[in-house]
Amino acid sequence: MMLTGIIIGITFWIMGILIFISDYSKVRRCTDKATAIIVDVIKEKHWRSGKHGSGYGTNYYPVIEFAVRDKKYRVKTRIKAYHSDTYIEGAELDIQYNPQNPSDLKLQGNSLWESVIGMGFMFLLGAVFAYIGIRAS
Repeated sequence: MMLTGIIIGITFWIMGILIFISDYSKVRRCTDKATAIIVDVIKEKHWRSGKHGSGYGTNYYPVIEFAVRDKKYRVKTRIKAYHSDTYIEGAELDIQYNPQNPSDLKLQGNSLWESVIGMGFMFLLGAVFAYIGIRAS
């Protein structure tokens, strides 16, 4: 049990670091700003289970268009919503994109604080599991 708790704890720490590095890297890459228009909303079903039961759920992903140096880009984002009215065709989104690859983008205003909080949560979970593993010995 001791070794299992420590391994799980370290795994959570590593996941927290990787999530933060990924988000930090995106913030560093996506420096140019643009306004995009939602041109479509893609509906995707997926299996989910949770405290309210199991079943198929639906995620909604906006497809956006924006122009960079007279070239139009159309991108299906990975910004999911759980309600169909979250994204409306014709609405505008402020984005930041990577000047070397405009399809690499993020919403403006998404800060690293969300990543720091996520990393902190993963570190806390890791510490709890490591502590339980050490105490079990």
